Amino acid sequence: MQVPELKQQIEILKAENSELRNWLDDYRKQREVLPISEPPVDNKITSLDKKRTERSDVSDKIKSELTSLGIKLNTTLSKTITNQSRK
Repeated sequence: MQVPELKQQIEILKAENSELRNWLDDYRKQREVLPISEPPVDNKITSLDKKRTERSDVSDKIKSELTSLGIKLNTTLSKTITNQSRK
């Protein structure tokens, strides 16, 4: 490509960039005006996290110790702890 062609390409890209920035600004303004509404909660549906914590056989003391260490209680760890405490 020659210099004039490159300059023309630069101008085209600048115009496209400007147009995209305008679209982005408009989109951001719309998002501010129209906040995203939370979907309605259906009481028939129970979250998996809630079900898992309700079924947990691990004592609150062990849970608090794991939390203080930054360890998240998962199914495998719960089963391991439950099996060890039954022995």
